[in-house]
Amino acid sequence: MARKSWQPKDRFKARAQRHGGKRPAGRPHARDTDGLALLYGWHTVKAALENPARRFRRLLATENALRRLTDDGIALPLKPELVRPDVIDAQLGPDAVHQGLYIEADALPAPDIEDLPDNGLVLVLDQITDPHNVGAILRTAAGFDVAAVVTTARHSPEATGALAKAASGALEHVRIRRVADHGAHVEPVLELAQHVGVAIDDRDLVRLLSREAYRGGAADLAGP
Repeated sequence: MARKSWQPKDRFKARAQRHGGKRPAGRPHARDTDGLALLYGWHTVKAALENPARRFRRLLATENALRRLTDDGIALPLKPELVRPDVIDAQLGPDAVHQGLYIEADALPAPDIEDLPDNGLVLVLDQITDPHNVGAILRTAAGFDVAAVVTTARHSPEATGALAKAASGALEHVRIRRVADHGAHVEPVLELAQHVGVAIDDRDLVRLLSREAYRGGAADLAGP
């Protein structure tokens, strides 16, 4: 059977090239609490509102942002709170680029390893702690139709706040599985995935490996 040729989706590929590794100034103070995901910014919020799997608790929007959602035909699953920009600033911090939109929603459910597709590309992330880096990886992963991202519960940021903003909507398209450790959980993934991408800490690039290369010693890259 011929392997699928992975081609990046245009919007996510263009964003990856346009940003060139740059990060927005400052970091918002959004935090994940009891499964609560804090989402802000146009692409992030729009993608979340278009995702039927999302369950929302609160939506804050400025008059201009609400008008933009209406003009784009975005259905709102809850009544928005019309606010001034400084009200959202107070939620996130003054450096967050929220574009007049802020959502509190339930975190998306994590997929079971057994439910992942039986072929495709899986990314394994270890000790990548910067949410902007993980968000950028998710954005690129969405462009290449990555089946799933597997990361550790420790030494990795929550899927909320700055990570979600950096992902620019990709959080709604890429399935994330957080595991206690890679050693016990990656092997079942290898039974499914044709290729495994591995990234270790915030200084390393994602390395694309075949199943055989990962099993042949490259798994040591994932650390103890």
